[in-house]
Amino acid sequence: MAFQRKKLTKQVGIKQIDVFTEEPFQGNPLLIVLYAENLSDQEKGIIVKELNAQKGAFIFDADDGKSDFKLRVFTPEGEIDSDSHSTIGGTFIMLRKKQLKLQDSVANIITIQTREGICPLLVEMENGEIQRVLTMRTMETEPQFRMVDYDIQNVSEVFRLPSKSIRSDIIMRSVKIDEWAMMIPLKDPKLLEELVIDEPSLIKMAKENLVESICLFAIDEKENGENKVVTRIFQEIENDAGEKRIIEDEITGKSNTNIAVFLFEQKLWRQEGSKMLIKFVQKTGENREGEIVVEMDIINEEIKEIRLGGVGIPIVDGKMIITRY
Repeated sequence: MAFQRKKLTKQVGIKQIDVFTEEPFQGNPLLIVLYAENLSDQEKGIIVKELNAQKGAFIFDADDGKSDFKLRVFTPEGEIDSDSHSTIGGTFIMLRKKQLKLQDSVANIITIQTREGICPLLVEMENGEIQRVLTMRTMETEPQFRMVDYDIQNVSEVFRLPSKSIRSDIIMRSVKIDEWAMMIPLKDPKLLEELVIDEPSLIKMAKENLVESICLFAIDEKENGENKVVTRIFQEIENDAGEKRIIEDEITGKSNTNIAVFLFEQKLWRQEGSKMLIKFVQKTGENREGEIVVEMDIINEEIKEIRLGGVGIPIVDGKMIITRY
């Protein structure tokens, strides 16, 4: 009689969603894993690596007795904190699965249990369709501003742009909400497609200006008043060996709030009553772009709350069957 090994099978739902876009293969892709209760932390990292994803959002039933669901984020190396990209993408999938019951034309607030704590999100619905999912942040401290050491000539040399392409009517400054971000205003959105990216020069720029990100932007003014802010954003990272690198932000929403605060402080965007709504188009060197919305509540010239969000489009829907003997 042949020896039969006992096998253990686990099955999980696998989805991929392009976040901050309505167009397939644009925005920022995110792996979503459903029904992840039976997976070990090691298996979560292996799944992310196996599917060649940079990170994955794993969704569970909440166990705190008050949140709508629980979300944990993993890379192949292990668990990391959640961000706007993962919470918005995870929420969008749960909404599409009809796991969350919401109403039209009201402020639908849902909460996600994350490693950092409870994360509230605002969901805007119209005619049963998701219009926007936005993270919500109460501004407990005022944003900080400071001058930068680089002038227009320095910046034009780093990106190999004509010095006249950088706006001289706006003073370049750095803004801090969580991290320092350097603001570089350009005259024409088309210039963002002409940047020459030299990593050593960007590392030097970040170091000399004591910033964690570098944000280039241009206001795209339309005749119908539907203006947008077009951006490219570069982030400083550090590898395990402590070496600094500069990479292009892959449309995570991380620095768009800094740009929004700068636009408010410089009075470069119209305020409607006590609110300011800014639509961003973030481009990357990989020919992907995403659309991000930032809303701010303003009272007595102070920002009281910032909401950042967008939509997403699912592009992969399947199952992973893991069999171990």
